[in-house]
Amino acid sequence: MKTKKKISEQGAIVLSKKQNADILAGFKLTVKEEDVAHVYRKICELCMDDAIIQKVGATDGLLKSAKNNLVGLMEFKYEEDIRDRKTLCKLLIQVVYYLHHFEGCGEKLPKVLLVGDKDECFVLVSNALAPYLEMKDIDWTISPSTAHTKNRAMLEAMLADPDIHPFIFTFDSKFDFTSIVDKLLDLNKNGPVKLVQITTKNVQRIFAYFTEHVLKQDLTTNEQVELFVNLLIDPDTYCLHPKKNLILTGKAEIKCDRDQFNSFFSHFNPNCTRAEKDNIVRVCDQLLEDETRRRKGAFFTPTIWVDEAHKMIEEKFGKDWKKDYVVWDCASGTGNLTADYKFKELYVSTIDKEEINIQISSNTNSSANRFTYDFLGEEGIDSVPPVLQQAFENGKKVLFLINPPYATAKNGSTAADDSKAGVSKNTIGNRMVDDGMGNSAQQLYAQFMYKILMLQAQYGNNVAMALFSKPTFLTGEHFVEFRKTFLEKFEYKYGMIFQASEFADVSAAWPISFTLWQSSV
Repeated sequence: MKTKKKISEQGAIVLSKKQNADILAGFKLTVKEEDVAHVYRKICELCMDDAIIQKVGATDGLLKSAKNNLVGLMEFKYEEDIRDRKTLCKLLIQVVYYLHHFEGCGEKLPKVLLVGDKDECFVLVSNALAPYLEMKDIDWTISPSTAHTKNRAMLEAMLADPDIHPFIFTFDSKFDFTSIVDKLLDLNKNGPVKLVQITTKNVQRIFAYFTEHVLKQDLTTNEQVELFVNLLIDPDTYCLHPKKNLILTGKAEIKCDRDQFNSFFSHFNPNCTRAEKDNIVRVCDQLLEDETRRRKGAFFTPTIWVDEAHKMIEEKFGKDWKKDYVVWDCASGTGNLTADYKFKELYVSTIDKEEINIQISSNTNSSANRFTYDFLGEEGIDSVPPVLQQAFENGKKVLFLINPPYATAKNGSTAADDSKAGVSKNTIGNRMVDDGMGNSAQQLYAQFMYKILMLQAQYGNNVAMALFSKPTFLTGEHFVEFRKTFLEKFEYKYGMIFQASEFADVSAAWPISFTLWQSSV
């Protein structure tokens, strides 16, 4: 029984993981231009069951598909850095000469162009090159492969041409070669080019492309994410300099490749609806899960579990809990735990200022008091805004709604431990050691809980806690003293448990709990 072929939105046959892996391996084995051309032809034949590739003159092939009404010109090289603007334009001058040949023979010009080497490629509509077919004083008799050396005026005009900024596909182990044919079919259709919409599913890969190809300045991961997101949600402030290789942010100038910047935004759609922008902001934490963020053990909280958490809090603390309690998310990230809800008095804080900047730019938690704060960096709350200090001093009811980091500062690592050497060295971790909390002091989420315990003891408030965490503190042998101390002051109210794989890029080997606690004042 034949397996039904999956067809993409543009009409290409979708390649399997094995086919993609075989194609990538094929590119790695190439040693000359003819080998590269063979692999590209294979891609087209796999993705279009009626693909016909004809050798026409000196070209690398004319691609035809009657089903898709497609005629495309193909040109391939072995090792050319086509991400370099000048190299790209040199290749296109060669293509212009091929197009001139078609025109001279009275043949219909190919509508789309596929140009590539063993590591990357791009697709372009041939109309973008039409002005160069009309240039005067051009010697059309010279070899297309050397035409760029004899046509300086054409090269300079092409280098400055705003219509020539093709999106360059770069191949790696996760690349889906179907996207090349999708782009061919997309450009071949009548009407405007359909831009790729940035979604929660593809945003990580798109962000990786942006940082690799567009940015030309060393930034922290948080700074990269802040810049990337604001280019999408605040293009009036965050934009390309009119002349220089710089991105303007309203506060600073960031070095970039302006050609790659234009190429990027000619392929991906920066015009998002309000809901789409909100969704992108909510997955910022996924982008931040590089080595630095993973080392801290910080993870994005999916909206489905946020909503369920709010329902559970309402069930145990009353439907008016958002009015009755001062709510503080002291490990807020980009604010997903509170973003969709209204509170009478809400405070959100995080150690990373870029995350607060993203909240401000996206208008997330707009009515909240948002501030940068190292929750584990001091035993009290002398460094928080005075109004929050007053809430504690005046005995207001306080609810901590948090998804703190889960990392453990132990040497060695297992799927269940997610150990990260050194992350617990801070004021609260040291206090826990001094108080005899043993190895529980190495857990960051336990440190957050202990700081809250200390605040409740200091101010005597009615304190509630709504906590995403590992459930180890309830059963683990290293938490005996911690449990004894914690359970003397906090009473368990409600909870749930689910697989950690529900969170982005987290192993399924260990569970996550959401638990509700009330202080016994």
